[in-house]
Amino acid sequence: MFAVNRGTRICSPSEGHFDGRIQCPYHGWTYALDGRLLGATHMQEANFSREDYPLNRVHADLWDGHLFLNLSANPEPLADQLGALPNKFSPWHMQDLRMQKRLVYEVKANWKLVVLNYNECLHCPVLHPCLNRLTNYLGADNDAPAQHLHRRLDGFPAMARKL
Repeated sequence: MFAVNRGTRICSPSEGHFDGRIQCPYHGWTYALDGRLLGATHMQEANFSREDYPLNRVHADLWDGHLFLNLSANPEPLADQLGALPNKFSPWHMQDLRMQKRLVYEVKANWKLVVLNYNECLHCPVLHPCLNRLTNYLGADNDAPAQHLHRRLDGFPAMARKL
């Protein structure tokens, strides 16, 4: 989370909560938990309106235990963006899953290589023989993305490419 006036990092931990208010460590601007600016040091003399400087709004929605954040000014409803996914994944009961353990580690590699490793399983017969006995390593076909998924995160159309 970053302050509005100078972009100073207000919160660096990846999880936790604020106790009643949010304060910028650089200028001391203080915000309510709903994002309203409560106080801005050294601004009382200037022609300054606290109402003009709230924290940036973040739209949030919940689907099947997953929290989705959207920074767009007027985002499409999450249900419209998900399309047929809720029906496809309803048998998984993801909202009932609970974290058993968290492992955090740095991988000194290109993140794309790590992600690609999980998107195909041609290595599974050799490296994961137990998994290979349970599933067909060639049977993990992905559905073709829906048209609305061909959008960049900033809302502009992405270039679709044929494989």
